[in-house]
Amino acid sequence: MDGLPDELVLQIFQGLVAPITCTNSYDGMALFARICLVCQRFNRIATPFLYGVIDALDHKCSTSELLSTLISRPELKTLPKVFRFHDFLPGRFDFTVRDPNQCLALAESLQVPEREAIEYLTQEGHSMVLALLIFSAPKVEKFCIHRQSRRWSGSPEIPFWIRGLGQIALGRSFGRIHDFSSLKVLSVDMTIIRLEAMFPLFLLPSLVDLTIVDALGFKEKDNYTLYGSVWTWPERTARVESLSFTNPHFSSRIIKIAILACKALKRF
Repeated sequence: MDGLPDELVLQIFQGLVAPITCTNSYDGMALFARICLVCQRFNRIATPFLYGVIDALDHKCSTSELLSTLISRPELKTLPKVFRFHDFLPGRFDFTVRDPNQCLALAESLQVPEREAIEYLTQEGHSMVLALLIFSAPKVEKFCIHRQSRRWSGSPEIPFWIRGLGQIALGRSFGRIHDFSSLKVLSVDMTIIRLEAMFPLFLLPSLVDLTIVDALGFKEKDNYTLYGSVWTWPERTARVESLSFTNPHFSSRIIKIAILACKALKRF
């Protein structure tokens, strides 16, 4: 292959990895990673494919090594376009790391607020990996998180990644976290999240496809205080074109309001 131009080698590598649009998980990247070690040329051409799609399949994904890589090679943070987290147990022990200081170091580099909360959550076994990974990827276009088939019986909560994403969607700063201007597809399948915590996601500037599965119901009221301010639904301004509420645990009134918030809804 030494005599082949970069363009042709790139096409060959592209055929070896799952496309970004693929909805199924792909666990062949460990083999593809060996290509990057063949020579400097292959490393240069193949690395964007290796980090373009991050498939975290519970124990099959070494989140510790991924965090270490992002800390030591920050130039790689612009490469991930897709994060898919499948078959994990929500709550305390979803994605653990060998050294909690890795989470703290990455959080510090991002100047993520609430350091005390981060340190407490990490020490108590809560995973900050999911949040810190997407906070570190300014080019992320697609984020899917799907829980295990067994239902979660714990108390509802607002995961740290939802809190950060919600603050950004509301136009606030959240440390040095990027503005998620590239995020187009978001799919959330977690029974531990209450629906109202995800209302601000409708305000994300480029989000066109939003899927929410099994979100918990809540006590409906006229005003909701989210992240320190009263929430007001947008009217025909949200850019969401495809909206899906699967197995909803809330009234049709909320669904109607969500539909009316979208200015160009094409599919529901």
